Amino acid sequence: MVFYSNDKLESIGIIGDTVGGILSPIFAVPATILTFLAFWVQFKANQEVQYQFKIQQFESQLYEMIRLYRNNVEEISIGKISGRKCFARMLDEFKFIYYETEYYFRDKELEEILLNEISYYIFYFGVGNNIKEILYAKYQNININDNIDNLITRLEKYKGEHIMENKIIFYDDRNILREYNFHYIPFKGHISRLGHYFRHLFQTVSYIVDCEIIDEKTKYKYIKLLRAQLSNYELILLYFNGITDMGIDWVERGYFTDYKFLKNLPYQLINYSVNPLEYLGELNNNGEKIFD
Repeated sequence: MVFYSNDKLESIGIIGDTVGGILSPIFAVPATILTFLAFWVQFKANQEVQYQFKIQQFESQLYEMIRLYRNNVEEISIGKISGRKCFARMLDEFKFIYYETEYYFRDKELEEILLNEISYYIFYFGVGNNIKEILYAKYQNININDNIDNLITRLEKYKGEHIMENKIIFYDDRNILREYNFHYIPFKGHISRLGHYFRHLFQTVSYIVDCEIIDEKTKYKYIKLLRAQLSNYELILLYFNGITDMGIDWVERGYFTDYKFLKNLPYQLINYSVNPLEYLGELNNNGEKIFD
């Protein structure tokens, strides 16, 4: 049996304390780092779960808004026409009004952007609903009241003829006989059809653009998804709406340019009013083509 003196035991204790003091930090630091890494991995995992949850919430709301947009389109009707076909008919009416506006304001030499706006106001509100007073007030700084009176009087006459004959027949300024049948009573206004439609479409685009959890590339992906829902006639009417003061936010917020919402616009079909390429340009601020 071996016995150690108190001095030897004390020496051994000192050595043990010394070794323990040296080794403890060596083991403690890695353990602390590993613990921190474990918490960090868990933290990032929780962040990813929260992000995916927010994305799911965003997409769920977006798809619901797209569904409501489709419902809005399906519920639009004019006479016996319903759904997307209405936009083709409405565009024919707008084009008719624009040519009449151009004719009755020919002595004023107004810019196309102003002719477009006057035409759109009449198209949107109709020849009733105090449209004269609305236009008088809006353009009180320029002397066009007589032109407005003559234009509205002519359109009211056409409206009455269409009610009686189901068509409009007249000789244009080139003495060419023209005949129009809109398949509904024209010039009554489309505020009840397009007001909610355009507001909801604008809110849907804004919902995507204003989302803070997705980057610009992803925003454009969702914008593209929404844009694919629109027909050519919808895009053209949206353009004419967007270049008036009623829809100018489409331009000012960059939805037409930076986010290329009109990329598929068949601008070649627009041979009247304001040319899209001239008004919006061919490239946006990023040097990207606005139209295909």
